Amino acid sequence: FASANVDALGFVWMMPWAGYPIRIDPRTDAVARMPASAGSGEGDAAFQTSVFDGTRYLYHVPRKPSYGYIHRYDTSLAHLSGGAPYTRIAIPTAHRKSVRGDAAPMFVGGCYDGRRMWLAPYNVDGVTRLTAESRIIATYREWPAGFPIAHGRSFFGAVCYGGHAWLLPYHAPNVVRVDVASGEMKLIPWASGAPLEWAAPEPYDGAAPSDEPALVR
Repeated sequence: FASANVDALGFVWMMPWAGYPIRIDPRTDAVARMPASAGSGEGDAAFQTSVFDGTRYLYHVPRKPSYGYIHRYDTSLAHLSGGAPYTRIAIPTAHRKSVRGDAAPMFVGGCYDGRRMWLAPYNVDGVTRLTAESRIIATYREWPAGFPIAHGRSFFGAVCYGGHAWLLPYHAPNVVRVDVASGEMKLIPWASGAPLEWAAPEPYDGAAPSDEPALVR
């Protein structure tokens, strides 16, 4: 499995690289298999990121630019005999611009701000936003001056908190904070001695919000 989420009813969803999502009821330990994310043509590494919208839908995000569809599962229908159905949401080619070739994943990690899903760019040139109601996709590429987005392998996770999407650096030189209303980006300066520079080993690969607005402690 590539990622996991908890839905609005407290069920745990284990989302695969390819194949069948698994839903677990933590009250009874019952395990159910959902319909497979089929049709990507990417073998055993078709998907990597999944994001839950807090109420109903779970978005399964494709890994490579060669497959241009997000699969949206309706968790409210998971009790049906066939499991939760999914629909496909197209990602236009303009929003899948690879900076290091198609072998690397487009996005790694994402978050939901209450209305929109934000995807952290790993191997694409912008931050991608999906508005849930309209299914409109937008990409923000107005990086702060000198930011090395063309190097790729930029971010590995995102957290939505306090009106911003916080992008967690992998090879990027800074945390980047994105205003969810305007898409404006801001570099967050590192505390003295923080173990990060572009050529260094990857120091961070996960994040979660807390009661305090802090990413590095």
